[in-house]
Amino acid sequence: SSGNFTVKGSNADLTLGSSGNDITFNRNSDNYINAQAGTSSNIVINPENRFVVNTSDTERLRVDSAGRVGIGTTSPGQKLEVAGRVRATTDPTFEAFESTSKRGGVQWNSTSDYLNIFSVGGHIALMGNGNNVGI
Repeated sequence: SSGNFTVKGSNADLTLGSSGNDITFNRNSDNYINAQAGTSSNIVINPENRFVVNTSDTERLRVDSAGRVGIGTTSPGQKLEVAGRVRATTDPTFEAFESTSKRGGVQWNSTSDYLNIFSVGGHIALMGNGNNVGI
């Protein structure tokens, strides 16, 4: 015995569980592989090499064929694209990192209640409307 479990057939379904607490795996005629729990939450892998997570019948997260991740968007244009607000808690820091000697970012200091803009190995420049302020 190889330890494999196989379900074969045209549009075959495999359901695990009972009494409404089940997960159904199926492959439909469009070659979508669908894992569904309940009636409105599912994970879909489709022939266009996308991985999609849906809740309440709405797409929430996507990984496209280029490896770009979209949260709240169906067409991410960067490695990570988020439509809407992002919240970071417990040492909230957003850092651009090239190396330990070339990095910078923004950090909230919750103890002292201030915003820190930092740069290691470079300069901080605030620019807008053609007027520059360098630090």
